[in-house]
Amino acid sequence: MADLRLGLLGWPLEWSLSPVIHEAFLRATGLSGTYSLIPLEPRSMEESLPRLFLEGWSGLNVTRPHKMEAARLCARLDETAQAAGAVNTLVPESDGWAGYNTDTGGFIQVFEACGHRPPLLVAGAGGAARALASAARLMGIGCELFDRRGTGGLRPLSAMPRAIEEAGGGTIVNATPLGWSDDDPFPAPDILPAGFSFIDLNYNPGWNYAARLRRAGCRVTTGERMLVAQAALSFALWTGREVPVDCALEALGRISGLQPGSRKGLEIS
Repeated sequence: MADLRLGLLGWPLEWSLSPVIHEAFLRATGLSGTYSLIPLEPRSMEESLPRLFLEGWSGLNVTRPHKMEAARLCARLDETAQAAGAVNTLVPESDGWAGYNTDTGGFIQVFEACGHRPPLLVAGAGGAARALASAARLMGIGCELFDRRGTGGLRPLSAMPRAIEEAGGGTIVNATPLGWSDDDPFPAPDILPAGFSFIDLNYNPGWNYAARLRRAGCRVTTGERMLVAQAALSFALWTGREVPVDCALEALGRISGLQPGSRKGLEIS
């Protein structure tokens, strides 16, 4: 196999951990190649995707704010991308990019492996939240999305505490930028009722809200696990190779970026 040219499209990207993860996958498989950050400003995908296809990239990931626009521009979408209305993985085919959404499968893996329970109450309505709603449909569990303003028929974030009372148990998911800063609030109680757990799609270990949940005995799963799970599924689409996620989790644990206040987050939004 020729050297792989892999990369990530998004804006901004200075916080991305994807190169660390995919370089660990390349080492684990013995494949040669690079994984680059490709900053693309909003509203630049329509011009950039055809150019990147002609440049011969082996595969690309897509993160905020481009996931839904990428879905519109692909030559073909697989079922996961169609269901989510968003793309996070691009694979070159003869007539253009094929779009996939590995966030869906990555979330299912993390949800089941970490012992979380339905239903899902999701703060956010972007590409990551749509992938979670698609994952919930595949698992046959309930899912409700909440956005900041309550637009598009969704309830606003301010309604989440009432929804928690109504549900009586389940998993609350943060699919917003809340948590990038240590002191960010979150629209849910600091002590969740019994029967609830929390998944944060960010990965700032210094977020005080998540720390309070842990101290209260709540099960908390942070975003690096889903980031690695969905990355492994993307890598398999590009290379045909399955990789152990432990090698990437160990690589993340060795870098200094995962420190309190590091503002790592929402690469899967």
